[in-house]
Amino acid sequence: MAAGWTILDTDTLSGAGTLTVSWTGSYRHLKVLVDVRDAVNGNTVCFRFNDDDGQSYGYRTRTFSANQSSGEAAGTGTFINTTENSYNSEEAIEMNIVNPVGNYPKLIYGHMAGEGSVHTNEPTCKEFCGKWKGGDQIVKITCKLEFAVNIASGSTITVWGADDAPTTPVYPNLVNGAIFE
Repeated sequence: MAAGWTILDTDTLSGAGTLTVSWTGSYRHLKVLVDVRDAVNGNTVCFRFNDDDGQSYGYRTRTFSANQSSGEAAGTGTFINTTENSYNSEEAIEMNIVNPVGNYPKLIYGHMAGEGSVHTNEPTCKEFCGKWKGGDQIVKITCKLEFAVNIASGSTITVWGADDAPTTPVYPNLVNGAIFE
């Protein structure tokens, strides 16, 4: 369980581009919130860690649209692919990452919601999970659209970090004679 979330970094695009956050320090748990504005180009939202562009990512997604499950996708590659295209007018993404010290896989679980296709106006929801086998702890996250297409102006990313809760109990400092229940 994480204890005491600390904001690590945030980025808001003033023009079309790529969202990038980085920080120093070691955090076992990461929480990432992303707001992707409409780029209307159909490329999928992707994440890359520590500038690693090698074949060290694996992912699986599941899409829910209009109260139906519309299938699963899986793959490996050079980034975590959410398989959600940017034809949606806006995307809300929340991602949780287990980020252990050492050469262990970093585990990712996330979900996203969008307004759906510009043609149907139906909301869509996706869940995605993945792992990064890059080695060191994650200290930089890049959010981009597939095929090096820029994300629209006004999009934001924010990352929080936390460590594990202490395993030893923390006792309050009570005045002599006080009763603690």
